[in-house]
Amino acid sequence: MPRDRSTLISRLALSSPQATEAENATLADRFATMAEANSLAIAQIDQRVLDLALAAVAEAERRVRVQRERIAYLESLSITDELTQVCNRRGFQGELARALAEAARTGKGGVVLLIDLDGFKAINDAHGHAAGDFVLRTVAGWLDGHVRPGDTVARLGGDEFSVLMPQTGPDNGIARAAELDRQLNRLTARWSGLKLKIRGSVGVAAYDPGDGAEDVLARADRTMYQKKNGRSGRVLRLVN
Repeated sequence: MPRDRSTLISRLALSSPQATEAENATLADRFATMAEANSLAIAQIDQRVLDLALAAVAEAERRVRVQRERIAYLESLSITDELTQVCNRRGFQGELARALAEAARTGKGGVVLLIDLDGFKAINDAHGHAAGDFVLRTVAGWLDGHVRPGDTVARLGGDEFSVLMPQTGPDNGIARAAELDRQLNRLTARWSGLKLKIRGSVGVAAYDPGDGAEDVLARADRTMYQKKNGRSGRVLRLVN
């Protein structure tokens, strides 16, 4: 039987060169079991039957792969903002929940930024919604290109964005937030020959192990509106 099994694995390798050695060994065991159940020698397994069985296995695997890819695609749609292709509110909430759970395990907190664009309605009113959409895509792409690979950029809705910076100490977080704030407020979007100035109010809040998502977002929101109302000047402050 071992010699017959080895022969069958060789036949499978010739019939299905794309399969791995482990996959062919698994198939050989299945064919051997079927042969024994029908009182057949492995050598009696017809090559045509072998080829048909391999084709059926390959088709089943293809269907499973397509289904998994479809599920992954639909899941990505549910957490991705259609216009800007960054996370949407649902996706951001999921990432924040994971970051807070990680903070509880590791003892390392992070920082959350909330960004509200200033004067965005005026751009829509003066140049139309297509220009406004272009500005939103510009901001999302710029933010996504100016954060670490492990950070999360999200469009929460309208002209409001957020950045999640996990495992970031308060001092480092405030420095990074201040730099993003400075660069963002120098950004322009070129639209139909025009240079549209982009301005935003940035709120920032640190989170620690044990903090809740609603509380963290409320603190970041409060500092953002303080900036928007001009009560805190151009200085970013963490609210704990």
